[in-house]
Amino acid sequence: RFARPHDLDALVALDEAAWAPPLRYGRDRLARRLAGLPEGCLVLQAGDRIRAAVHVRRVRSRATLLETPVLAAAEPDGQDDGPVFQLLGLVTDPAEPPGPGLVLLNVTLDWASCQPGVAAILGITRFGVYDRDRDGPIEAYAGMRGRDGLPIDPVPRFHAANGAHIEQLVPAARPEDT
Repeated sequence: RFARPHDLDALVALDEAAWAPPLRYGRDRLARRLAGLPEGCLVLQAGDRIRAAVHVRRVRSRATLLETPVLAAAEPDGQDDGPVFQLLGLVTDPAEPPGPGLVLLNVTLDWASCQPGVAAILGITRFGVYDRDRDGPIEAYAGMRGRDGLPIDPVPRFHAANGAHIEQLVPAARPEDT
């Protein structure tokens, strides 16, 4: 279902469990999204508990997506009715099994693909365990694959295993990221 204003505390709790402080949406941004972009957050609820959330928006072009840092894109005024559906983030508690997040991701992708005028579904992700000193240049790391042909880093590996195609590095996507 779409998130509602009364879901704010649960969304903040997920945000805090999933992200380091500089990468969090934060209470204020989440509240603005809930108020200003009713279809900008979908949640999976089991019983009385929200288990996963996905933040989305529509934009005019791939260029818009590539020019806007992820946290700035999470603001509700970044929405339009363009043909590009952007996945801003899938948020789950890392202490929980990944199942609910994957279910919500698949529902969101199905919903997005049915929206009138949507020509592409894109997202910007981050590396989960990249360390410049250990792994060398990020360009080389991005191209490293396991024997199965999937990226070695767990985050892009998750996306690729679920049908995503990794297209390019976007260095300024998360300037808050270290």
